[in-house]
Amino acid sequence: MNRRDGRGGAARLRAAESRVYPRTNKRSAPHADSSQFFGTSCKNPVLPPGFPDLDAFKACHQLTLAVHRLAEKLEERDATLSGHLWAAALCASSRIARGSAFRNRRMFAACVDRTLSALSEISYYLDMGYAMGLISKEDHQEIESLGGRALFYSMKLVMSLAGGSPDETA
Repeated sequence: MNRRDGRGGAARLRAAESRVYPRTNKRSAPHADSSQFFGTSCKNPVLPPGFPDLDAFKACHQLTLAVHRLAEKLEERDATLSGHLWAAALCASSRIARGSAFRNRRMFAACVDRTLSALSEISYYLDMGYAMGLISKEDHQEIESLGGRALFYSMKLVMSLAGGSPDETA
């Protein structure tokens, strides 16, 4: 529970999501036109245009939410593992958001490459927690499935940005 606002983790997460993905009526946008920030007609000046529409981001975001639920359960049993798992999950989706703000394909590809590293970390921490008996088989399978989906779409994205295989040298 957060001492400042008195809300638990799930409530904080829902509140954060509502700030990131506000529910709005299409007729009345809550934000001013941000064309001066991005040179586009994006209605939210805080978010770079496009990243919420990427399949890789959507898959990583779903994984991050599932890892958050698992990390809250795991925190009482092993706070260190929980923290590492949560940090890797945050990194996975945030690197795609960060990379999409760059106007350079190579920089974007480098950020998505870091997403792939974070997904590998999640897989390792998940396997370690399962081997130690800290993570249930059901939770392991759910996160592993979401991680595989995130890996697929992230690999697809990095390959499209790099114009070939991610391990080819230019």
